[in-house]
Amino acid sequence: MALQLPGADASAPMSASDGPKADTPSRATCLMADGPALPKGDGYSAQSPTAARADLKPPPTTGATTLQPPGMGNLGTRRTDGTLLPPRKLPMNSRYGTLLLGRQKTLGSKDLQDQVRLPPGADVEEWLAITTIDFFNELNLLIGAIQDLCTESTCPQMCAGPYIWLWADGDKIREPTKMSAPRYFEHLLTWVDAQLSDETFLPVQAGVPFPATFKKGMRVIYKRLFRIYAHVFHSHFKEMMEDEADAHLNHSFKHFVYFVKEFDLMDTEELEPLKDLVALCMEQRGKDLPG
Repeated sequence: MALQLPGADASAPMSASDGPKADTPSRATCLMADGPALPKGDGYSAQSPTAARADLKPPPTTGATTLQPPGMGNLGTRRTDGTLLPPRKLPMNSRYGTLLLGRQKTLGSKDLQDQVRLPPGADVEEWLAITTIDFFNELNLLIGAIQDLCTESTCPQMCAGPYIWLWADGDKIREPTKMSAPRYFEHLLTWVDAQLSDETFLPVQAGVPFPATFKKGMRVIYKRLFRIYAHVFHSHFKEMMEDEADAHLNHSFKHFVYFVKEFDLMDTEELEPLKDLVALCMEQRGKDLPG
């Protein structure tokens, strides 16, 4: 089933409620990372409507290399270093070893609906941790692969159709700052990498408790990682199709949506920039469920 993305509805405003770090989308004010919204012209996609299609099927399983996932076509060969940041891994001799080993044994043998479910007897925080690292590596690779498509000149602001994001991390960049999409990606992935490497947030040793703020922190991570998908679908989907990388992108996004819905990691309004694709994913998910 293919989905053609329609124009965005710029009515029915919503208001953000969590102060300077508000990330709540608003059709009137546009979705922002932090701070006040900037208006942008309406229209769902930077490409022509006929180019903005998404066939949400599994990608081909041939042609994989260490620098590009299956289905990336020619896109992954544009760069020799493959990723924007070094990939992140959890050690097998850690508290995650059993989960990692079990996942390796079943990799590719389950559909996405089964893949996102908490394995029997597993700790939900540990499952969130290893899956989040997978998504970080996946999106890290995607950004590295499109760096000659998504540049300071082609994407001078971080946006998805009418939605624009500013960056602020409360540390190095305290005030919401408008920046290009590639700069935003770099700040976002560096910030996520710092969260995932912080053992006070994501403990590696067995017996060390996860912080009480772990789920809340994970929700912020997913809210921000989603923006990568949103920008790529809105601004680069035509090129992804031309490079035969769209199947992998669609499959990756479907996996992401199933996971965030399974564990309540994003609010509905935060998914607004890709609401039609999300709706299609959930429709397909419903068909996959037994009974």
